Amino acid sequence: MLGRRAAALCLTPLAAVVRAVAGRRRRLARSDVRLPVRVVSVGNLVVGGVGKTPIVARLAGSLQKRGYSVGVVTGAYGARPARREAADGHRFRCDIVTSADMPHDAATRVGDETVMLAEALPNVPIAAGRPKARAAEWLAANADLDIIVVDDGFQHHALARDIDIVLLDARRPFGDGRVLPAGRLREGPEALRDADIVVLTGHGEATDIAAARERVGTFAPQALVLTGKHVAVRARREPAGEPLDLEELAGARVLGVCGVGSPRSFERTLRELGADAEMMRYRDHHAYTDGDFRRVDARAEGRLVVTTAKDATKWRGRVGLPYVVIDVEMRLSDPKTLVDRILAAPPGQGGADVPT
Repeated sequence: MLGRRAAALCLTPLAAVVRAVAGRRRRLARSDVRLPVRVVSVGNLVVGGVGKTPIVARLAGSLQKRGYSVGVVTGAYGARPARREAADGHRFRCDIVTSADMPHDAATRVGDETVMLAEALPNVPIAAGRPKARAAEWLAANADLDIIVVDDGFQHHALARDIDIVLLDARRPFGDGRVLPAGRLREGPEALRDADIVVLTGHGEATDIAAARERVGTFAPQALVLTGKHVAVRARREPAGEPLDLEELAGARVLGVCGVGSPRSFERTLRELGADAEMMRYRDHHAYTDGDFRRVDARAEGRLVVTTAKDATKWRGRVGLPYVVIDVEMRLSDPKTLVDRILAAPPGQGGADVPT
């Protein structure tokens, strides 16, 4: 603990520079890419997992149920989509996929989060690429859409947005209060003034939601503030894909294996299901090797191996032992108000209006 504090103190001058540069970049940002569709960004301020991808899936699904044609943009982290060239000569990487035409090497080519979203959103076109502004532009040009939802877009200023949704952990909305590299903030809390909607995740685990709301209100008094919580909704046995009743995990000895942004959240999910969980944690977007799977097999020792839907995208066809995949959704305090707020917002910088 003392070592981390000393390191943070030494890095504070550099963190101050990063904060100033990020603030200046935000103030002077030019949104060069403007699309003829409504653009909604889902992002965060703190490095790590706060549930952006489940929110994107929930939001895109809700908009689709309202009758809108929706597409999604992801960053294809750890993947290598195809090279493209825009009309203005800019080069970028991007692939557009749906659940119906997923390539056999999908996780390697378009990223684990892209595959997870495609499976959760049948027939929704998903552009996996970078920079995200160019990927969104490519998606708009190649699909007939009303709305594009951008996963992790709050710091991508080149793309004009109509709505910015920012997720914060209700337990520590601004992390340790320090900006990178001294802490975990991508930019200072003052950036929250650009948020239209704030979702406090981890509701049910935070001890004081009212205090978290008050802190958010200090920086974003105009924002709609909602709460959200990860909830396990179903499980399946792999490799056969057989449904498994979640109640069967109560009292079960399990080995939880994950490479996600918030492994503690996955561990909490297992414990809430009543499982006796031992954990193996990897870095977010971990590229599993055959050696990793051998270590999982050796560590299991009679325990039931359980992983996340995100990790499972890289396990298929490669794991000899049986395992269970848990699907998690983000439950929001007021999902209808969230969608209504998005559809009621004027098109602003993002693009053309969409009928409500």
